[in-house]
Order: sequence, then C-alpha cells, then structure tokens
Amino acid sequence: MNIQSILAEHDAVMQAAAPLPDIALRAPSRVVARIQEVHDVWIHAIAQALEDHARGQPA
Repeated sequence: MNIQSILAEHDAVMQAAAPLPDIALRAPSRVVARIQEVHDVWIHAIAQALEDHARGQPA
C-alpha cells in the first residue's frame, strides 16, 4: 500500500513525481506546526486501526 503525505500545496513537485497513492493524507494548512499536529493525529488513528484489525476487532 502506498500512503503519501503532502505537507502543503508548494510540494506539487513531489506530488507530481510520486506514483498515485492508495491513500493521500493532506493537511489543509500552510503552517508547518499545524500540519505536523494533523499528521500526528492521523498516524495514531491509522496505527490504532491497524492494531484493531490485527486483533480481529471491528472498526
């Protein structure tokens, strides 16, 4: 699975060069600190969902 995280609109070069992701995580902000906060929440949510799935628990 290809998960791509784009920090902001100015990362268009990276986005254009990367293959199409299965999941794209985008933070609607130009402020790096806010983007990092949002990504931190996503990382924990994804990790929890994967752990629950591995244990056979429903989402």
